[in-house]
Parts: sequence; C-alpha cells; structure tokens
Amino acid sequence: MIKKQKIILLIPIITIFMTGCFLKVKKETAPDGGVFRSLDSAVSWENKSLLLTTGEQSTSISGFNVEFLFLDPTDSKTIYAGTREKGVFVTWDGAETWRSILADKGNIISFGVDQNYPCTLYAAGVKEIYKSIDCGRRWKSVFYEKRNDATITKILVDPEDSTRIFMGTAVGNRGEIIWSQDNGESWQVLRANFKSTVQGIYINPKNPRIMYATLKKGFYRSPDKGVTWEDLTPRFNELDLKNADEITALEFLPSLEDGVIIASKYGLLRSENSGVDWQAYILLQQPNTTSIQSLIINKQNENEIIYGTDKGIYRSIDSGVNWTTIKPPTNRFIRSLIMNPDQTNILYLGGWVPSK
Repeated sequence: MIKKQKIILLIPIITIFMTGCFLKVKKETAPDGGVFRSLDSAVSWENKSLLLTTGEQSTSISGFNVEFLFLDPTDSKTIYAGTREKGVFVTWDGAETWRSILADKGNIISFGVDQNYPCTLYAAGVKEIYKSIDCGRRWKSVFYEKRNDATITKILVDPEDSTRIFMGTAVGNRGEIIWSQDNGESWQVLRANFKSTVQGIYINPKNPRIMYATLKKGFYRSPDKGVTWEDLTPRFNELDLKNADEITALEFLPSLEDGVIIASKYGLLRSENSGVDWQAYILLQQPNTTSIQSLIINKQNENEIIYGTDKGIYRSIDSGVNWTTIKPPTNRFIRSLIMNPDQTNILYLGGWVPSK
C-alpha cells in the first residue's frame, strides 16, 4: 500500500483544574470501505471514493459496502459500483469522482450494460429489475418478482444480442434462469428447477452459444444458449474435489475455445475442455480453508491471475506456479476485483462485510 506521511500537530493539553477536563485530539483513520484503485498491478492501492452531489459538492462513498464493480464493456473508464447501503454509483473518469444514479431502490445486487447502446442500463434488486435508457438519469421497473419465496440473484445482458437479458433467481431451495428476448419488456422461464440458487450466469465470449450457470451448490453448462443444460457437478465428486461445486467466480481462458478457471470453496480450479477434466491450482492456503470472493485473469496475458479473499489479495504471473501475497487496502472481504482491459496494470477493488 502507499504509505502516507502523517502530520502530527503538537496541541498542548489544556488542563482545567476546576473541572478536571482534558482537551482530547481525535485520531483519524484511513477509509476502509468504498472503492480502491491500483496503478501498479495490485502492489499498492489508493482509496478513490470521492462522491460529487448536487451543486458539485463533495462527500464520499468510503463508508459503504461494495456489492459489485461492473466495468462498462465499451469504455474502460466507466465503472458502476453497487453498494448495500445506497444503491448504484457511477464514475466516468476511472474512479476519480463518483455520482449517484440509483439511490432509492434498496440493495442492488447485479448490473448490466447494453454494449450496443451503452446508455441502456439494467439494475437488479432483490425483487425487481430496473432499466434506464438515458445513462441512469431515469429508471423504470421492467420486472417484479411476486412470489414470496423467490428473489433475484443475477442479471446478464447477452453480448451477442443485447435484446436478450438473462436473470438468475432463488425460489425456495431451488433456482431458475428467466430471460427476456425484447429488451426486458417481457420475461419467460428459460430453465426451471435447478437444484439450488442460481448465483452466476456466464456467456463464453468466443462462442456465445455456450453458457455456464453457477449455483449455491452446483455447476451447469449449456451448449445451445440455455435450451439444454448439462450438470457438471458429478465431475468434482469423481475427482474428490470437496466443495468445488460452491463456486463464487468464473473467468474464461482467452487462449482456449472453452476453457475456464473457477474460484470455489475448495480453491482455484482450471478446465481446458468444457468442464470435463479439472486441475487444482496449488495455492498458499490449503483446500477448503479460505473464502475466495473475487477473481481476475489478465486477458492480454493469461499467466497473470489475481484473486481476493476474506484475508487478502494473491497474485501469480506464471499461471499459478508461484503466488505473491499482497496486503489489502481494507480489512473487509475483497468482494470485487476488476482490471482495466486496455491498461492491465490498473485495477479496482471493492470491500465488503457480509450481512449478519
């Protein structure tokens, strides 16, 4: 981390003999929440949480828990930060300043951008999907979950055809994927009765017909845009990879047609053949001893892998053969990590404390 010089003010202690009172100097602490930025591949970090409000008055988002960081696919300086406390904030200048764009809709847990029309935005709350067509100035509800036992868990805009929007849900102890084929105007169930909550939906950038779904406990692959799904979970059991099916993040390997790295309760795993075979990375932690919250692969150099946990940040530049421990800029879980695709030395981090 960048060490900041502290200026110590020598303030005399004023004793008031008649009352026995003392003048106390309050010690300031560095920001622990909000968004942090690194310009040197995660070696050092600086809090970048300046919030501009009406009249260009300045305050901060440094006290907030960041649920997600979402990078605009068309502009690497535009980033959306979803917070547990105050909705969604946006930066258009690489985190130098932030503005609130969705503050009164409760906890927003997932986000999407239409890469053909990047002012068209989708935000998923626990019960509702909101859409904006003017870069977040105005929003309307396009979906409301009426079932008492159902919540929304994920939203994804199809990069191949942005009229198609995918939504993950939790319905009791099972999950669904619901989709829209008309920009969110109407919705249909694409796949019901996943065996647990759908937590992540991913589309292969090299072959957009290939999709993956990560569950609270389970892993599925579709070769045909969600029409049919194959349960890949049994492969983890066959390979004796305990809790590998509790997946928190997935990244596609740029050099392969359908290769992935997943972060799970077990650790990091790599498959080069569509989830048929798996290789476990040897990490600094033993399997099933850490909570990996976030994962990055450098798309320009896939030998560089970075992941964040409840305890720190770890980086490899040789495809996982060796790992370096990096002191995080926050005591919170490293919930979100994203990398600037144009300047891969620039990273952004969001800290988060689990809800009680």
